[in-house]
Formats: sequence, C-alpha cells, structure tokens
Amino acid sequence: MRKTRFGLVLLMAALGATEAQAQFANRRIGFEVGGFTFNDREVTAGLSFQIEGTFYIENGFEVGARIPASLLLTRQSNKQLFGTGGQIYFRYLFSEDSLRPYAGLAIDVLAIIRGNVDGDTSSTNQQVFWGPQAFGGLDYFLVDTVSIGARGFFTLYIAINNTNAIRPGGGGFLNVHFYF
Repeated sequence: MRKTRFGLVLLMAALGATEAQAQFANRRIGFEVGGFTFNDREVTAGLSFQIEGTFYIENGFEVGARIPASLLLTRQSNKQLFGTGGQIYFRYLFSEDSLRPYAGLAIDVLAIIRGNVDGDTSSTNQQVFWGPQAFGGLDYFLVDTVSIGARGFFTLYIAINNTNAIRPGGGGFLNVHFYF
C-alpha cells in the first residue's frame, strides 16, 4: 500500500511539473549616483550620474556598459567642468540569490570638456583619459525585478601626450536596477 501511494504521488508530480524558470531576469537597466577622485593639474574629484545596462551570459558572468555624466570639481572654487565617456565591462556574480556580491573588470573612458582656450569662445579644449578599472560590489533584491546596491572601484587612467601619463582614481556608487 505504501509503495502504491508513493508511486501515485511520484506520477502526479511528474505529470504536473512545469518547466523550470529562473528566479531573476537576464537583462537589467539601472541608475547609479556617486563620487570619485581624479588627480589632474586642475581636477580633484567628481560627482557622477550613470545609466547602466547589463546582459547575463551564463554561470555567473555578465557583460554591460555604463554611460556617465559627471560634474568635476576643480582647485578653483568657482569653476567646475563637465565630463562624460563610457565603460564596457564584465563581472562575475559570486552568488545568484537575492544577495549578490560581485567583482569585475572594465575599460573606462573619461572625456573632460575644459571650456574655451585662452579667451577664444569659438573653441573648446577636450581631453580624453582611458584605462583599466577593477570594481566590486553588492546588490540586494527588494523584489524579483528591482535591486539596490553599492559598488566601489579603482581606475588607472592613462593620458596620451601628457607629462603626467598615469592618474589613479577611485570612488563609489549607490545604484538601483530594474530586471526584465
């Protein structure tokens, strides 16, 4: 009798089972806000807002891109600069549960628009920096489609045709992401 009941339960479970589904979606879009340091002859730090998109590949790996808009603080209190650029990155999720620690590597590009040159209002001076970035962070899912988190990073910016070719920078961001 016990074997028959067990067999019946097993048969009903096999017939009633549905396809397995992942708990979280494979794509996300998000927003980050934070600050960073940047050592330049004129710039000291920056405040940044970023839009981010990510695609989950497999086995904990994701690829993504970020597009920032930055307000750069200078050594002169009455002068700020604008910066933009982008990042292409991959990251590894150490856990794929509702609490997700991760680490990753990126190629970061920062373009600083310095304004007009020597009083000439028809021209602007733009300088581009790029370099490798290492980052790590933690995301926490509030619900299946929304997460919040924090990320810290370190970047070695490289400037071509400049007397001080390497500029280290670092900082942190708070974020919110929407999965779909």
